[in-house]
Amino acid sequence: MSPVRSTFTNHQVQVVEVLPDKGIALCTHVQTGHSLQIGLVPVRVRPPRVGDHWLVDQTYGTWTFAALVSEVPLVPTVTGARSAADPVTLSLLSALVALGLVQDGTV
Repeated sequence: MSPVRSTFTNHQVQVVEVLPDKGIALCTHVQTGHSLQIGLVPVRVRPPRVGDHWLVDQTYGTWTFAALVSEVPLVPTVTGARSAADPVTLSLLSALVALGLVQDGTV
């Protein structure tokens, strides 16, 4: 009986663009800078987002996202009518936007 050989190889990538209509994410290998196309399925954690760092591997034969290393936090967008907001609320909104904590989607 021969010994079972197993190789576990993973690589860290950063997501550059997500193309759901094509079912892929365009990524850059963190160490080499090479471009990679990684399939969006199967999903083991959550779908990738631009800016995320992931470990990818070939457990399923092709490169897939295996583990989330670090993620870019989502910045919520505040919506609504500026004309309905009082000056204190508008001032708070401006301060939150300046800090990068929210995006201003008001009209």
